[in-house]
Amino acid sequence: MFTFKFKQGFQVDVEKAMKGYITSNYGKNKKIYNNLDAESYKKIESFVQEFVQNRNVLIKITESVGLMENLKIYRETSVNYLTMINALKNKINFGKESFNLKLDFGWKDTLSEEKFLSNSIHFEYYSVMFNLALIYFEMGKAVYFVEEDVKLKDGVKYFQTAASLFDKIKEEYQLYIQALNIQPDLQLNYMSFVI
Repeated sequence: MFTFKFKQGFQVDVEKAMKGYITSNYGKNKKIYNNLDAESYKKIESFVQEFVQNRNVLIKITESVGLMENLKIYRETSVNYLTMINALKNKINFGKESFNLKLDFGWKDTLSEEKFLSNSIHFEYYSVMFNLALIYFEMGKAVYFVEEDVKLKDGVKYFQTAASLFDKIKEEYQLYIQALNIQPDLQLNYMSFVI
C-alpha cells in the first residue's frame, strides 16, 4: 500500500493580519466601525481565534497521526477550517493590494521539500484539502485490512472520499493559481498519479 507525506504548514500570524485588516478597513474613523456593536466584535474575535486554533492544529499533521481517533479529530478540524475559509473568501479579498488581507500562507511541498509562500486563499484551501484527502486515505488504510465486511466497506468509502478530494484539487486548483506558481505536489500530473 502506498504511503504519502502530509503537507507541513508554517506558522503565520493570522490574528495580527486579520485585526490589522479590520482596523484599516473599518477603523474608528469609518462609519461602519461605529455601527458595529460589542456583540459583533465578540463574534469576529471568536471566529479569528477559532480560525487560528484550527490552522495551528492542521499545520502540524505528520505521518504518525496513527490512531483512528486522531484521524477523526484531524478530519473534523480540517472540515471546519475549510468551511471557515469558504466563509472568508466570500467576504474578504486576499492579496497585496490595499483593502486586501495581506497574509502569506506557507506550506512545504511533499515532493521537493521546498517551502512555498502565497497570499492566495486558494493556496491555503487546497493545501488543507490535500491533507484532508490524505487523512481519508489513512483512515481507509486503518480499517481496510480488518476482516470484517463492515470495516471493509468503511475502508472503501474512505478511499473513495480521498480520491474524490484529490480529483477536486486536480480539477479546480489550476483555475486559481498560475501554472508556474503551483507546488509540485498540487500539479495536475501528480494529482493524476495519486488518483
